[in-house]
Amino acid sequence: MAGLVPAMNCAPLSSCEGTVTVFWISFLDPERPVGKKATGVVIVEADAPEAALDSVTRQKLHPGGDPTIEDITHRAPSSEWFNRILSGKEARDVTRLMCIASQDRFDDDED
Repeated sequence: MAGLVPAMNCAPLSSCEGTVTVFWISFLDPERPVGKKATGVVIVEADAPEAALDSVTRQKLHPGGDPTIEDITHRAPSSEWFNRILSGKEARDVTRLMCIASQDRFDDDED
């Protein structure tokens, strides 16, 4: 399992000048049954939340549902987690590494 990149290490970021932010975008579908509402998570770099969501859509990574966008720049995981849809298990693994508040959204989902 990949670890966190130390805050002073700019390895996963394409710029260390503060212009690129790392966003965690989780998608939930309120119409799905309890325990199955989470449709996926994508971690991307972008200049702003809107640009992050646009990037996910352009890359055809939007799994459906309503997005919730969180800036995780200062606790970003290594870049191997970026630009792909994370499964429920992967999202749990990453959130455990990052201590992200949104972890509870995936605790009751099966893969």
